[in-house]
Amino acid sequence: MAQIATLVTGAAVTTIISGQSQCEAVLVIGSVSTANPLQGLQVEVDGVPFINVTNNAVLLSALSKWMSQFVSTLVGCVFKIATGRIPKNTTYRLTNNGATTPIIYAFSDNDQGVPFLIGTKQINASSYEDFEKFSALFIGTPANLASAEMVFSNGTKATLSFQELDALFSLKNQSEANGELLGVTVIDNRDQSIRSVRINCSAANTIMIAKLPDASFKALTS
Repeated sequence: MAQIATLVTGAAVTTIISGQSQCEAVLVIGSVSTANPLQGLQVEVDGVPFINVTNNAVLLSALSKWMSQFVSTLVGCVFKIATGRIPKNTTYRLTNNGATTPIIYAFSDNDQGVPFLIGTKQINASSYEDFEKFSALFIGTPANLASAEMVFSNGTKATLSFQELDALFSLKNQSEANGELLGVTVIDNRDQSIRSVRINCSAANTIMIAKLPDASFKALTS
């Protein structure tokens, strides 16, 4: 494991780590037991942005838990940002959520990786958005979800509340006591059992999407 930087102190202060010759698969901020100090994480590979989450510490904490399968009161700060090492020029941008200064580590457990695509989408009140080919959807404010219209890979259709989504997540994962990750409802599709979802919102909501690039998704599911 190699240290690549130290997080610069100060709320909303961004630490830029540029000129890296490769993108490592895993970022560790401090240690596994370090509470998430970030409100923003951006990763560019050869100038192309693959991860772009800004001004949302809660969603980043939930993302770390989902990626690392951390449960209960353990709040580790580990981000699996790629499937393996990518030998291309990489820039990391990490935005502090406070005044902590943990060391930033990066390593890979295999080569020939592809980066994850992670970003956010704003859905207005009384509006909806369709999603497919995703690994996970994170619903920032579960109470603002009117319904999720699910189409499963076996053809079954169901319209679920956030409470039902939390139950579905709990059936497939260890999770917090309420089936959410730090108050965030997660639709986990790592097993590709879900073909598509229409998210209907009763009030404004932020949705974070995690997925593989479409070409990689097609290769994995063909």
